[in-house]
Parts: sequence; structure tokens; C-alpha cells
Amino acid sequence: MYLPAGSPWRDAWNLDKVYAGGRTITVKADLHQMPIFVRVGSKVELGDLNREWTDAVAAANTRPDLKRLDTEVKAWFEKNK
Repeated sequence: MYLPAGSPWRDAWNLDKVYAGGRTITVKADLHQMPIFVRVGSKVELGDLNREWTDAVAAANTRPDLKRLDTEVKAWFEKNK
């Protein structure tokens, strides 16, 4: 991945890793990780991407209670006729 010159770049997945700009680097990334780098000093705040990933996996592995959801939707429509 090429990092433009002029500033150092921080790995958004591992905030401890900072790379000098103006060069091409190779980074190891898991399948779910798209290499994302943010210019040091930038106001771009991505949050904790590893926590976002963990939360997303947990949500994807949780089966919804469809009967409860159906009851809630029907009650909402009855209330908002």
C-alpha cells in the first residue's frame, strides 16, 4: 500500500503502528480487515475497529426472536392506525 509523503500514517486497526509517508508498505491483515491508514494529526476518528468487528460478529451470531418481533410490530401498527 502506498502512503503519501508529507506526514506519518497510523494503522486504523492497530493504533500503535505508525508508518512514515512517501513509501510503499506491505501489511498483514485478516480477511475481515481492509487496510485503512489515517494521516497522523487528522481529525478523522474511526473509533475502535477491532471492537466494532467483535460487536458485529456477536450480533450476526445472535438469532432474533421472530415471534417477539412480530408481536411488537403488530402492536406498533395497532397503536399507530
